[in-house]
Amino acid sequence: TLCRIFRLASFEPGRSITLDSTTARFGRVGLTYVAAPVDARHSRIVAKVVFATARTPVGLVKRLILPSGDLVMMRKQLLTLKRLAERDAKL
Repeated sequence: TLCRIFRLASFEPGRSITLDSTTARFGRVGLTYVAAPVDARHSRIVAKVVFATARTPVGLVKRLILPSGDLVMMRKQLLTLKRLAERDAKL
């Protein structure tokens, strides 16, 4: 899961969280979620992923494939955050 490979790099309560990881499989990865207010009742979550891989043929393949795979995972993560935020807003 997310918490097993990432470590907390930065946290601003109510604003953002940044995680990072370095693994043999994915290389160096940084991930930030920022909650940006839209109006008094709504906010938008912005996510940014940055990764670095070795400058080898395998690294090139990872640079070409990882963004597509991450798109699927990021969508799932953002929908989960949306569901949890909406649930908590009803309490």
